[in-house]
Amino acid sequence: MTLTPLLSRLTGFGDFALLSLLGLFVAGWLLSTGARRVALLWLIALGSCAALIALLKIYFNGCPLTELAMRSPSGHAGFGSFIYGGIALLALSQRPRWQAGLIALAGGLWIAAIGYSRVVVQAHTGPEVLFGIAIGASVLFGFGLASRGRDHSRFPLVAAVVGAALGATLFHTLDWHPTFEALLARLSHEYAALLPPCSTD
Repeated sequence: MTLTPLLSRLTGFGDFALLSLLGLFVAGWLLSTGARRVALLWLIALGSCAALIALLKIYFNGCPLTELAMRSPSGHAGFGSFIYGGIALLALSQRPRWQAGLIALAGGLWIAAIGYSRVVVQAHTGPEVLFGIAIGASVLFGFGLASRGRDHSRFPLVAAVVGAALGATLFHTLDWHPTFEALLARLSHEYAALLPPCSTD
C-alpha cells in the first residue's frame, strides 16, 4: 500500500490559506486572554515569516541555485514550521514536563511530515523543503526569544488541532487551494534578475 494518497492529503495542512487562519486564531486567542504584547509579537512574526518566504521565493525564482536544486523555498514547510511550531510552543506553557515533551515531539514530527509530503507530491525538492523549514524555525526562534517570560493562559491545543483538521478537510472537499506562486514567479522575472548576483552585465 502506497502512502502517496495520504501524503497528498497531508500536504494540504501546509496551505497558506489554512495556515493564515490558524495564525489569526492564535492572535485572537492571545488578545482574548489579555496577552496583548505576545499577540503583537506573534502578528509581527507572522507577517515577517510570510514576507521573508515571499521575498526569497521571488529571489530564487529569478536566481536559482541549480547545483543545489534550489528554485523556490517551500512555503508549506516554512510557514507551516512557524505556525505549527508556534502553536506547539504556546501549548508548552503551564504543562507538566512529560506533556510538554510529547507536544514538542509531535509538533516536530508533524512539521517534518508536511515537509516530506512536499517532496513526495513533487512540489519541491529536498533542499527547498529544508530551506523553508529553516526560515520558519528562525522566525519562530525570534518570536520565542521576544515573548520569553511573558505570561499567557494555557493554549487550547485541542481546539487548534480540530480547527486545522476541519479546515484542511473543507479546503480539500472544495478543492480550494489559493496560491500566490504565479504572482511571485512573475515578480521574480521582473526584478530578481536585476540583483547583482544575477546580473549578466
